[in-house]
Amino acid sequence: MHMCRIAPLLLLAACNRAAPPAGVPAADSAAPAAASTSPAPVPDSAAPEKIRFNSTVAGFRLDIPQAWGRRYTVSERSDPEEFPKAKHVVEFMYLPDEGGIPPAMLTIADYAAADWAAVKGTSRGEVVAEQRGQVWVAIPATKETPLKKGSEDERRFEANRVSPAQVKSAFSLKP
Repeated sequence: MHMCRIAPLLLLAACNRAAPPAGVPAADSAAPAAASTSPAPVPDSAAPEKIRFNSTVAGFRLDIPQAWGRRYTVSERSDPEEFPKAKHVVEFMYLPDEGGIPPAMLTIADYAAADWAAVKGTSRGEVVAEQRGQVWVAIPATKETPLKKGSEDERRFEANRVSPAQVKSAFSLKP
C-alpha cells in the first residue's frame, strides 16, 4: 500500500515538467547562458525619447532639446527680483559634474505686454509667444559661465546652448 502512494507522486512530478517552447533550449541544454541573457537589439529607426516640460506657473510647454538629455534642472518662480516686472520666470539650468551652482542654459520670463514694453530695452531676451496681453520671453545663457574653462562641463554646456528661434519652435502655450 505504501508503494501506491509513492507511484502517483512520481507520476505527478514527471508530468509537471513541461517541454520548452519551440526554438528555446531546455534548461539542461549545452547552449551558452549568455545567448539567452543578452538584450534584444534596438532598431536604428527607434525614435529617441521626447521630453516635454509643462510649466505649472507660467502656462507654457517646452519640448526639451534632445541634446540636454537629463543633465538639467528647472526652477519656477513668481515675481522674481532679478527680472523686474516679470510675473514668472522659469530657468533651465545645466547640472555640472563639477558641482557648484548650476548655470542657466535658458530662462523664460512671462510679462504683461505693457510691462515688457517698459523693460525690453534692458533685456537680452526675445519674445517667443504672445497671447491675451501677455508675452513670453526667451533669454539665452550668458556668454560667461561659472564652469571651469576647458572642462568637459564647459564643453557640454556650450553644446547645449539654444537660440530664441529654437525655443520658439519648441514652445507652445497651454490652452
